[in-house]
Amino acid sequence: MFLGLCIAITALPVSVPILMDLGTLQTELRRRIISAAVMNDVTSLLILGVILDMQSGTGTWRALLFSAFWTVIKAPLFMASGL
Repeated sequence: MFLGLCIAITALPVSVPILMDLGTLQTELRRRIISAAVMNDVTSLLILGVILDMQSGTGTWRALLFSAFWTVIKAPLFMASGL
């Protein structure tokens, strides 16, 4: 699962050069593709964070739920701090 998530976090660097080569970088389709790639990367990183936190924790379901909850709380705060 860890390796699969690491591989999944590659959509954006692959999508942009392809769109540039096709000459469609300034279209509505481009916005949708880039938005989907960004959401894929963010979601994959959040899941990866929960998995890594679980490996260092106690390994119980309660710890997993707490880790997932805490990650969901921290992610929007982190993103908002960059605005």
